[in-house]
Amino acid sequence: MKRNLLFLLTAFLVLTSHSCKKEGTAEQAALNLGTRFMREEPVTVSVSGLGTKADMTVDFGDGTVETARSGETVTHRYTSVSDGKGYIDYAVKVQAGTREFEKTIRVYDLLCITSLMQRLQDDPKRILNLTHRCNTTDLGIPENSISALNACIAGGIDAVEIDTHVTADGVVVISHDETINRCTDGTGKITEMTYAEIQQYNLLDRNGRVTTEKIPTLEEMLLAGRGRIYYDLDYSPRSASTEQVMSVVSSLGMMEQCWFYCNSVAKIDECIAFSPKTQVYAWVSNAAALARHDGLYFTQSSYNPAGGSTSAAQVASAEALGTLTSVITLDNVPEDRVEARHLDELLGLYPNVKMIMNNVGDAMKTALQERGYNE
Repeated sequence: MKRNLLFLLTAFLVLTSHSCKKEGTAEQAALNLGTRFMREEPVTVSVSGLGTKADMTVDFGDGTVETARSGETVTHRYTSVSDGKGYIDYAVKVQAGTREFEKTIRVYDLLCITSLMQRLQDDPKRILNLTHRCNTTDLGIPENSISALNACIAGGIDAVEIDTHVTADGVVVISHDETINRCTDGTGKITEMTYAEIQQYNLLDRNGRVTTEKIPTLEEMLLAGRGRIYYDLDYSPRSASTEQVMSVVSSLGMMEQCWFYCNSVAKIDECIAFSPKTQVYAWVSNAAALARHDGLYFTQSSYNPAGGSTSAAQVASAEALGTLTSVITLDNVPEDRVEARHLDELLGLYPNVKMIMNNVGDAMKTALQERGYNE
């Protein structure tokens, strides 16, 4: 008899424990909400630890109030633009059962890439100005540097292309070459040097003069432009892996501010496996691989005024698959100006171009505006 009573008591306690654990208590509740977002980026709010029985109300701070059950996710997109500050801070208040939460989030004026791509598709007079290695016509600024990034932001350039490598101790840094020989006053292969060793050397400007700047990390480069400019991460021909690069971007909450250039179908699949909404960006020959995935993506083609440009027919075929066209123009063009005849020929060859990668971002901005784009 005692044994049976003990058995029943034990069973009751186990069931009670499981029931409490399933539904949770007010003390176990936790708010799940990020802190930094782009304009129109989905902002998701949920409360874990309360099971599904508690009522939940979310006040997003902009006049929008949503209700749900605890354990469910509430999503909102902020559309307002600040008055010149570049961002708006919102106090998000959540009532879940008896628990109250409040968290301040920051929403930047910069449109999230998902919405940007749709706007580009619909606007025939919008062409993004993407500058190669953060370059402008100022040769006194090192490529792929924080100062170059700041110059692009100050000049109203839309996006910057930067290159990633990884050090021997696993730090993702920004450098086009696999060695530091050309861009710094030192020598060595990045993958065989620690981050501390690389920091002993200074960057050279594009005239070859030594500066006081160091090779930046990917995290430093991203934080310097958070909410202010778009990034094209040219990573897949480099030494940093898909996971290493995307983990940095994801940890900063900046996936909606970056394109990931992929030089192979395998890299495309790796990126989208990491996050289905990744903005991959591939060569035009891989347009069919992009079309297998949901979303709107860029393909890259090449314009060379001396010959060897991507054919207009190949570009049109990629566009027929639903991709947007980006054109890189770096070969046989000046690095201190835009040649009007070259730009006009490019626009004639690729009439639906939506982004142009170049080495003279400031000059390209003016040249496009003179032709009635981006006004």
